[in-house]
Amino acid sequence: VSNPVGRFARSTTQGLVSVAMNAIISGRPITLFGDGSNVRDLVDADDVADALIMSCFDTDWHGATWNIGSGAGISNREVLELVGRITGKPVPL
Repeated sequence: VSNPVGRFARSTTQGLVSVAMNAIISGRPITLFGDGSNVRDLVDADDVADALIMSCFDTDWHGATWNIGSGAGISNREVLELVGRITGKPVPL
């Protein structure tokens, strides 16, 4: 699971949404590498937890390889713009 987001994410160094929120709170800018067009698949951490719990009890999943994701990509620039719209404050870059 590479890009979980959720209500308990508080990292200052990992996860674009957490880092962006921290930048807004602290007023310290973040570095956006490249032009921000690279795309990632963000997934809700609660959905990740549900999938992991299901994998413990569903015998059809035993030994299987699976990927947890939303199935929809969003660019880093779009993530930062969305965080800014939701909070009412731009993410300092």
